[in-house]
Amino acid sequence: MADKPILLISAHPQIRQAFADTLAGAGFSVHQAGTADQAVAAFNAHRPDVLLLYLPRTGTFGLQVLWKLHGQMITEGTPVLVVSEVLLPQNISDEARTLGAQVVALDDRGPEFVVQQVRGNLPDAEEEDE
Repeated sequence: MADKPILLISAHPQIRQAFADTLAGAGFSVHQAGTADQAVAAFNAHRPDVLLLYLPRTGTFGLQVLWKLHGQMITEGTPVLVVSEVLLPQNISDEARTLGAQVVALDDRGPEFVVQQVRGNLPDAEEEDE
């Protein structure tokens, strides 16, 4: 599965590294970005199979990234997962969904849950399940 590139975006380096370690340990090739500009450059350079965006409960960083990527139409056809530790406010969840993202709240689920979500959103996930 190392040939399955994932783009992991978070403004929080420690959180980004924790997710990256988990995904790399599961066999994914993980590319990281900490800003919207880095996300665009990394997306264009690596063409990931899934984009994983960590969004804290408050703040608009993640939505800014989604708007920038969506505005450039570069994520079309790429599954986008927005992950948060807790359920996001409805307006933020709605906006993320409008931009084509699937919103996932971790609640108390562990890192394997993130791996399952990524695997389930790979473009050929249905074929692998058969």
